[in-house]
Amino acid sequence: MSPGPVDGAPAPADGSNTDSGWTGERPKNGYGLSNEQRVRLADPYLRDLDMCSGRNFVQDFMDRVNNHPELLDTFYKEGNGSKWSADDVIGEYGIPKIEQLSDGTWRAKSDLPTPPKPDYLLPDKQELFPRRDGNADNAKLDLMAGVRRDEIDSSTRIREAMQTKKDENGWDDDHPEIVKLDEERNQVLGRISRAGEYYGEEVARSYVPEIFDGSRKVQVRSLDADGNVTLQEMTLPEIKGGDLLDKVETAPNSGNYQFDLVHATTDGGFVVTEAKADVQTELGNRKVGVGDSERRVSQGTEDYLRATLTDMIRRGNADTRASDIPLGSGYVNELDLAQEMLAALAEDPSKLHYAEIKGVSTATGAHGGVSFGLYDLSPKLPRN
Repeated sequence: MSPGPVDGAPAPADGSNTDSGWTGERPKNGYGLSNEQRVRLADPYLRDLDMCSGRNFVQDFMDRVNNHPELLDTFYKEGNGSKWSADDVIGEYGIPKIEQLSDGTWRAKSDLPTPPKPDYLLPDKQELFPRRDGNADNAKLDLMAGVRRDEIDSSTRIREAMQTKKDENGWDDDHPEIVKLDEERNQVLGRISRAGEYYGEEVARSYVPEIFDGSRKVQVRSLDADGNVTLQEMTLPEIKGGDLLDKVETAPNSGNYQFDLVHATTDGGFVVTEAKADVQTELGNRKVGVGDSERRVSQGTEDYLRATLTDMIRRGNADTRASDIPLGSGYVNELDLAQEMLAALAEDPSKLHYAEIKGVSTATGAHGGVSFGLYDLSPKLPRN
């Protein structure tokens, strides 16, 4: 089923070159173009693209990628299938990540589109907080950052050794020595992931109390009376106590079904934090919906927030222990915590601050500070 022209692929206003959707000399690929320009450049290959569901979009898009090299070059770099931009979308769907098969054709790594990235309240999306000289946490954070860096270096050495053996001996991926090295590297990649989780969460634990101290002021995007984007000053709330998830015993040890940190604030609200080891670490995503409405949503979006709160309610409902224990006591039931967070969100959306903290490492692998962002849960502000 084909719904017609794709949103975001307008023909030129002057009507020139409407067969290609592009004015002037046509670029040979999507390098240096904006998302809108890439969609316009690809217009001849996107017409009547099936947008009825995320799965339909991915399947039809990949069929066209394999039949039209120009479409591939518009959205992906030559040779390796990496995107020109991780933020590219067609209509409401993100461009899928792809990989090349042995026969030379391309396939999507997932049957659902890449989710759109979250929007941010800060005008530059993130703000840098540098390393704090003399801070008591520096030694611990240096150690954790160093462990992660050592594992990354180990992975790089193994990957280079694999390539050298392939080049020198003409071996393919199935050669026993290559298979052994690949298995070794997979183990290292697992350690990198765990080291990153530990470091990212520890960095966030260290910086959240300083950022949310009740006195810090930041400039955030907002709409004026005429609907224009402007900046206004926001005072971040003060957290009280530690991470409430430390008092929860039913959350999974890892995965996309929990937040990294949750703090209550003195004004009756909450700070939810997504923590990452490095500014280059991508945000996670998860599936929501069923059937044709199934899609992936990114951390930092309201859909992700509410889906995770629903998971907390489900786990809390399954917990047969006493559930009427107030926040601030020893044990917290996830049902109660999620309901209080939803109540705060319903009473005043500004009472729930959805934050991002990513570690910043120095060239030597030491802890160098963090980047801080506030996700925008408002549907009214344009994307930044």
